[in-house]
Amino acid sequence: MGRLRIVKPIPYTVTGGVMVGAQRVATPSPKEAAIAVGSYGNNDILVGLDFGADVQIDTLIVGYIVNSLPLLEIRYGATTGVGGVIANVSAALGDGLPPYFYLVTLPTPVLARYIEIRPAPGTTTAPYFTVGVVAAGLAVMPFYGREWGAGRTIDDASNVERLFGGGFGIDQGAITTGYQWTCGDLQPEEVVSLYRIARSVGVSRSILVIEDDDAPAVGERIHWGLFRKLEAYERLDPSNTRWSFQIWDWA
Repeated sequence: MGRLRIVKPIPYTVTGGVMVGAQRVATPSPKEAAIAVGSYGNNDILVGLDFGADVQIDTLIVGYIVNSLPLLEIRYGATTGVGGVIANVSAALGDGLPPYFYLVTLPTPVLARYIEIRPAPGTTTAPYFTVGVVAAGLAVMPFYGREWGAGRTIDDASNVERLFGGGFGIDQGAITTGYQWTCGDLQPEEVVSLYRIARSVGVSRSILVIEDDDAPAVGERIHWGLFRKLEAYERLDPSNTRWSFQIWDWA
């Protein structure tokens, strides 16, 4: 079984790329998407990122892909330049419905200042390949994972009113997903790390949560959104703490 990953995304600037509106991948809303209007290959940088300094990362998503799905190559480099290849990744299709995600999870962090996203060798993008979000950071992975009872949620932003005649007045909104879970055996250093994340993002800044980083249908297990509710953690004994979380996803 894979690991639960909770990742505060590291801020970056977009240094360029061949995609139209490449800067949009830095915004939290996936509806502000970068678009590839041509066919591009491995020599083309789709999107380039700069964290501003060398940082450690072990988790990265290229998310909210709604069109064609080429294999992507993720390159990284420290202040001396871009050289190493983190991975060639295919999209996590999940239940076969968009949006799709490319997920990179590393067993040990790499030191990176720059990230380049390119089509993998031998592949090309199709016109109007889109990217809504790119996020990377260093994951908190609780050693004992989460308790039984965790599960995905469904939210409907529609306004529904029962009419006098027995029918319904419906102002339709988006149907979105989410996830809730409890970590029941957090160790002291894990509590500190999660508290720092919760303290810095609150319920108004985006967070990345991976339910199970090596499971099939991983598309549904990737959550990019906001903490919906931040409860107080409960110290059970000096070395075990219980803390429950909820996240609702961007649509």
